[in-house]
Amino acid sequence: MQGLKTRYKISISGLNLHYVLAFFEEQKFNIYDIKREDKTLFCTISKRDFLTFKKTELFNNYNISIVQKYGSSNFLSSLVKHIGILIGVCVCLISCISITNKIHSVIIVTDNHICQNKDDCILNQQNISAVNEVLKQNNIFEGASISSLPRSKEIEQVLMQKFKQISGVSITRKGVYLYVDIIENKLLNPSHQNKLIAEENGIVLSIDVTSGTQKVSPGDIVMKGDILVEDNGNSVVATAKIRSFYHETLIYNENQIKYIKTGKKHTQNNISLFGLKLKSSSRTAYKLYECKSHKRYGFVNLFLPIKIEETVFYELKKQEQIIPFKDVEQELKDALKSTTLRLVPSSATIINTTYTTHQEGSRTRLDCYIEAHITHTKT
Repeated sequence: MQGLKTRYKISISGLNLHYVLAFFEEQKFNIYDIKREDKTLFCTISKRDFLTFKKTELFNNYNISIVQKYGSSNFLSSLVKHIGILIGVCVCLISCISITNKIHSVIIVTDNHICQNKDDCILNQQNISAVNEVLKQNNIFEGASISSLPRSKEIEQVLMQKFKQISGVSITRKGVYLYVDIIENKLLNPSHQNKLIAEENGIVLSIDVTSGTQKVSPGDIVMKGDILVEDNGNSVVATAKIRSFYHETLIYNENQIKYIKTGKKHTQNNISLFGLKLKSSSRTAYKLYECKSHKRYGFVNLFLPIKIEETVFYELKKQEQIIPFKDVEQELKDALKSTTLRLVPSSATIINTTYTTHQEGSRTRLDCYIEAHITHTKT
C-alpha cells in the first residue's frame, strides 16, 4: 500500500535547520531520503505529516516548497494532464481508420479530352450525371467502402452497354480518391442523322421503306456505317432487319500446369514521405511466388502524408496434371459464349449459338459463333 499513499519530496531553506529535524523527531514523522545541501534540506514526507507540519508556526519560519509528488495523487494528476492527449490520439486513430477505408471522392478524368460527338459528348452535364448514377448503382460513390469496390473490368462492361459513346473505361485508385478515365467512342457522323445506317456488319434480311430512297436489297452484304436508306428531301421513315454473326476463339491445352499456394507468405512494407522512399531490406526466399500490393495513406488530411505500400508474397508450388478437353468442355463453352456475347449489341435478338472444335495433339481450338438479328428503324 506504500506505493499508493501520497508522499511529497520537499525542500526546506533557512537558518537553524536542526530545529526542523528536532520537530520531526518529536512528532515522530515518517521522514526519509534526508539530504542537506548548504542551507537547504531535502526530505520525503507523507502528505498527512506535511499538512500537520504546515499548520505549525515553525513552518512559516522557513522557505518550504514541494519538489515532487509520489503515489495516487501524482498518478491522478498525471492522468488528468494526459487524458486529453490520450483521447485525441484515440479519436485521430479511429478517424484515420474510418477515413482510409472509404472513398473520399470519385473523379471523372477530363484532362486531354477531345469531344467527338458535340451535343452527345459523354462528358456533357446530362451524360455525366447518368454516368455517376450508373457508377452509384454499382457501388462506386463518395463514401463507398474500398473493400467492396467492383473490378474495373466489370464497370467497363456495364458502362459500354449503357452508353454508345463509351469505348473503354479505366479506373485507378490513389489512396481514398477514385479516378474514372473514360475513352469516348465516336458516334455516327451527324450528317447521317436523316439516314438509316447499318450499325453492324451483316446480311440484309428485309427492308421496308415508307419515305426515303432505298440503297440496299434483301440478301445484300453491308458493312457497319453503310447507308441503307437515304433522304430524298423528306424525312426518312424505314425499317431494316440485318443478320449478323459474332465470333470468338479459345485454345485449350490438356497438359495443365497450375501454381498453387503452399500456405507460406512473407510481408514487406515500404514507406514514402515527401518523395523520400524508405524501402524494406527484407527479401523473399521463395523461388515461385505470387505477390499482391496494397497502398494506403497512414494519415489523411494531416501534416504527415505518409504512404505505406504493403506487399504480400505467397509461396507457390508447380503442379502438373492432364485434364481432358471432354471433362471441361461445357465449362469452356459457357465461358467462351459469355466472351462472345460482349460483342453482341444489347438491341440484337440472338437466334442461334454454335460451336466448332479442332484438335491437334493436346491442344483444342474451340470456336463460338452467335447469329443475331438487328432491327434498324428510322422514324
